Amino acid sequence: MRSFIELTKADVDEFVAGRRKLHISEATRATLNPLSEQWVKYVDDAFSHFKILQSLTVGPVFDNQFIGSAAMAIDDDLKQLGKTLKQVYRLLQKEGKDVRHRQKPS
Repeated sequence: MRSFIELTKADVDEFVAGRRKLHISEATRATLNPLSEQWVKYVDDAFSHFKILQSLTVGPVFDNQFIGSAAMAIDDDLKQLGKTLKQVYRLLQKEGKDVRHRQKPS
């Protein structure tokens, strides 16, 4: 889980910092912006909960209720992230089809 969350967080940070860009139409960008904000929120939330989970599992005493709560919060964030990413994927797939259609010789 650590690798996935840390890599996803790094991707989000790169995107937010403007070092990752998408070349898409303005109409697609307008639809994508709120989804991007959701993406960033869910990844940041999952990363925050992951850091809490890490601190709860170093021992020597374990509070299973708090550990379970942190794990469930991560699970919820990742489920929401999955839904958002499916919407983003569909939108970008449609954009790609539109571009190919416009480039297709008549």
